[in-house]
Amino acid sequence: LSSVPFTSVRQTMVFSLTFLALASLSLPSGAVDVGRAADLSKLGTKTPYDDRKTTKASTSTPSPRHCEDLPSSIQLLARHGARHTGKPSDLTELGAELIELGSPLPFLRTYSYPGTEEVANNLIEMGKEEHKGIGARLGALFGEGFFEDYNPNFLMINSTTLSRTGQSATSFCSGAGIDAPFVRMDSTGRDDILRFYDHCEAWDDNADSAAAPYKSYAKTRDFKSALEEFSALAELPPGVIISAEQFNRAFEACAYDLILSSQTEEWCSLFSEGSLDVANYVTDLKKFYSYGPGFSINRDFTAFLVKSIIEGLESDTKGTLRFAHAETVIPFLSAIGIFDGQEPLGDVRRPDRSFKMNEIAPFSANVVLAKYTCKGDSEDLVKFLVNEAEITTVRGCNGNVYCPVSSFKSAVSDLLERAQTNSLDEICTAHEN
Repeated sequence: LSSVPFTSVRQTMVFSLTFLALASLSLPSGAVDVGRAADLSKLGTKTPYDDRKTTKASTSTPSPRHCEDLPSSIQLLARHGARHTGKPSDLTELGAELIELGSPLPFLRTYSYPGTEEVANNLIEMGKEEHKGIGARLGALFGEGFFEDYNPNFLMINSTTLSRTGQSATSFCSGAGIDAPFVRMDSTGRDDILRFYDHCEAWDDNADSAAAPYKSYAKTRDFKSALEEFSALAELPPGVIISAEQFNRAFEACAYDLILSSQTEEWCSLFSEGSLDVANYVTDLKKFYSYGPGFSINRDFTAFLVKSIIEGLESDTKGTLRFAHAETVIPFLSAIGIFDGQEPLGDVRRPDRSFKMNEIAPFSANVVLAKYTCKGDSEDLVKFLVNEAEITTVRGCNGNVYCPVSSFKSAVSDLLERAQTNSLDEICTAHEN
């Protein structure tokens, strides 16, 4: 293990982003007042973390009388905070592509993603602040002294080898009051707990099947209408329509305009309420099958992560803080049953779906398992928080906020058995065609 220190008619509209306070702006005709209709918190996995939606410690459900008031240990799984795009040149080139298609919009001629390849995927200041705030609020929930009395032998802090997760860990610790944190990383080149998806050939082989529902949706009138609306707002010549791939890149460019500079007058101005919702749904549709409950392998390959968390709950330590990726958090949520009952996503956008990446897996998404020690012969309980809000949809917990550790363990017993008797390679091989 190693450690890291860490021009057409204009109409006025207001874009609302749940993390950023934005003023009213003048934008192209056809774009809607998303401040009233469909705010720009719908940015898929590029949505900034909204701390105003979180459940604060002062409003949390009290623990049962026979249990301690404050948690005795924590198991945290968190996604890294807001970061730069991984492919700056792809967004920069989009402006030139739209000009070539015939758009006269001035900003396209000067647009360049505000960052080079050297900063690709790096955490930005917003991401650091997201985790710093989460650390401070969880510190209040767990009580004075829980994090401040830090001992690396009793409170483990783990991250993947990518710098943005280590930086997220140190930012969290800064907010929580943990001085000089020791952040452990897997140095073997194979992390079956936090980056299991890197080592599963059957999952790689399933990529075409996972992409099929999106390819089907891309042929629907709903999706084609979104491309047409976007092309109209980009003032492309009649009959010229951008491609699906360009539409998806523009959605990312809009997200980064907001994240990096609170900018709404450029890429975001090319989305109507409807096309923005379509772009957000595309993210959900892709993730549902690539990492979510769409395929059983997306649950099964979390076996060693689930085993690690159960072992942590049953130990006498203060717990483990884990900092990883959306591709870690989403499968784990599927594994514990958060999306049970969700019908498979397909060609029809369902507004009542529970699988919404902007809500479940924004930047800095986090899952907390807080263990409460109970008196006498009473079993210890665990409370689940997703993005700091209590949830009651965990498999085995019968809709209760406080769940016996054994009940949760029983609900994931199949995964524990797999991790006990098989390697990750063997688990994945079982899914090969």
